[in-house]
Amino acid sequence: MKAKTKTDDRDIKTLDAVSHILLRPNMYVGGVKPSESEVWVLNEDGSISYKKVTYVEGLLKITQEAVDNSIDEGIKTNWEYSTKINVKMDKNTFSIEDNGRGIPVKKNDAGEWMCVNAVCKTMSGSNFNDDNRNTIGTNGIGIKAANIFSTAFECVTCDGKGKMKIECANNLSSTKIKELTPTAKTGTQITFTPDFKRFSVKCFDDNIIMMVKTRLKFLSWFFPKCSITFNGEKINIKAKELSTMFPQPSIVLNTPNVYLCVYPSEEPYVLSYVNGISLREGGSHVDYVANKVIDGIRDKVSKKFKSIKPADIRNRIGIVLFYNNFPN
Repeated sequence: MKAKTKTDDRDIKTLDAVSHILLRPNMYVGGVKPSESEVWVLNEDGSISYKKVTYVEGLLKITQEAVDNSIDEGIKTNWEYSTKINVKMDKNTFSIEDNGRGIPVKKNDAGEWMCVNAVCKTMSGSNFNDDNRNTIGTNGIGIKAANIFSTAFECVTCDGKGKMKIECANNLSSTKIKELTPTAKTGTQITFTPDFKRFSVKCFDDNIIMMVKTRLKFLSWFFPKCSITFNGEKINIKAKELSTMFPQPSIVLNTPNVYLCVYPSEEPYVLSYVNGISLREGGSHVDYVANKVIDGIRDKVSKKFKSIKPADIRNRIGIVLFYNNFPN
């Protein structure tokens, strides 16, 4: 009988970035198995509901990363570019195209293609300056995570001088670079097929598709200078339309940078976005506004309901709060 071989638990391993991301996906994209959460989702009639939905957090995240890049391009150019964003999505594939400036089709001082680094090399990006930052992307992982968690990934970008096509496959294990003809056009199109096995599903289901559309709907309020389409449908929404999506009657405050909707509810629901980023747990900005609203309501009803407490009011209102152009 052979003696058991002992493994030294002090062995130190060093993983490359791709291997680490695949091994520890929760650090980078979130959960990779279906789970049930309460989220805001569009209904077929155009209204919105807060309901339990089963979906894969990481699978939704990689689609969001692609959208965020196009939105950030508009923000950084003050919407001179990326004024049109077209998203197409079916059961197997996600695609997004914008009319931004394109990723630079040129080499850096190290002789590396900048556009290749932008979609293939982790920790690379153009959002690392935190001085008054109001972009969505921050960490240099984003679209690279979508590439890493895909069986097929393609980026075609034009920077007004040149056009390049980058094809990657099987979790970024292979990359093909095609220098194409010079062009005066600008813009970027990214298309990918996720590695669904890594997310324990077979395809994009209806829940994920509707959640992508829901977020695009909200983003259209934040960025009215950008025309957004989803599977050919223009989904831009104005403040008046936004308020009709929630239970009535409601009270609405709408300014260029703040949208607040308060409505009666059996549960203390909160829907909050800041600079296009969903904050599912609310935050101090929500608490501040909620306290102001509650104090105002309490002043109005305290004579008739002398024993009413702030918590009694908070538990019977829903709050939708969008902030835009708030640095950092």
